[in-house]
Amino acid sequence: MKRALILIFLLAVALRAQDPAPAPEPAPVDEVVKLNDQAVELAAKGENEKAAKLLRKAIDLRKIANEAVDPMLETNLVRVLIGCAADLADKKEWADAEARLLEARRIDGKDSWVYAWEGVIAYRRGLFNAAMDRLDEALRHDAKLALAHEYQGMIHYKRENLELALRSFRIAIEIEPERKSRLEPFMTKLEREMVREGSMRFLRSTHFVCKYGDEQERQVAEEVLDYLEDAYARVGAALREYPQESLTVVLYADRDFHSATGAQGWAAGIFDGKIRVPIRNFRGVRRQIRATLFHEYTHFVVSRVSTWHIGRDDVRALLDSDSVASGAAVLLDTREQREYEGQTPYGESRGGHIPGAVHLFYEDLLHASGRLRSVD
Repeated sequence: MKRALILIFLLAVALRAQDPAPAPEPAPVDEVVKLNDQAVELAAKGENEKAAKLLRKAIDLRKIANEAVDPMLETNLVRVLIGCAADLADKKEWADAEARLLEARRIDGKDSWVYAWEGVIAYRRGLFNAAMDRLDEALRHDAKLALAHEYQGMIHYKRENLELALRSFRIAIEIEPERKSRLEPFMTKLEREMVREGSMRFLRSTHFVCKYGDEQERQVAEEVLDYLEDAYARVGAALREYPQESLTVVLYADRDFHSATGAQGWAAGIFDGKIRVPIRNFRGVRRQIRATLFHEYTHFVVSRVSTWHIGRDDVRALLDSDSVASGAAVLLDTREQREYEGQTPYGESRGGHIPGAVHLFYEDLLHASGRLRSVD
């Protein structure tokens, strides 16, 4: 009897093994469409991370059902991931931004915008060689991608290839004329630099490029580079930030400094992407010039450190909370008075100030030596 039962069981198992495996349930079309539509709405509001999460879920539903993924879903996810990367880059969360772009490139390895944004992020991190490689790759896929031309122009500018920078900006504007209003002020500044600095000499150190007038100023340039390399070590140790790209410092005669920068007569120097310093009676004011170089270099480093950065979303949240209006929080605008009032002397894309911000020029907090004033 037991043997008969075992034989019946084995026969049942054998028959079951011959039955075809049940087909996977088809992905619910309505659910996939709903997820995509919700993602599109979220992306339009700038909520890219939430949108990406929904699109990943929609794609997973297709894959679980062994169905072909709709190219529209993948295209939308790539675009949203680029938006995520841009948002994270604004917060200087570089690793997460790069991770989103890597995910996008795995979906579509030929998307020019992915390569372009990899270039943008590398540029913002000061990795100019890597940035140029990524931007070149973007232009190989789409020669008319204005974003890539614009950032190649920025790299040329940083490298003191001013003519190439101007050419790249012009190409970007030719492709997308709407970029003109933002780029034109900077191009005007660049053209002014080409006239005033075109005949200047160059002297390089490990981390800096010094532009100076004639051979008589070479020794001054050498001392300036020594001061800046000292600043690189000291400020870097204090802020734990050591930029990889070279930074340019331009030495001017007094009259040229003020006509080139528009700075007030008392200004000891400015940082506008480059350090610009008048060398007035250098031998007699070495200490003051050294302090100015340290001060302006610190501006450069602080602008790169994420822990010192407040993003647009943070400012919006602060304004929406009524903290500024109630006096619980204060937004300080430390630029020059004319910038606060709306002028754009350094090629800014927009003039004016954030509503409710209070003006306090940073140099009012400093002694002539560049040191902070005491509370008294």
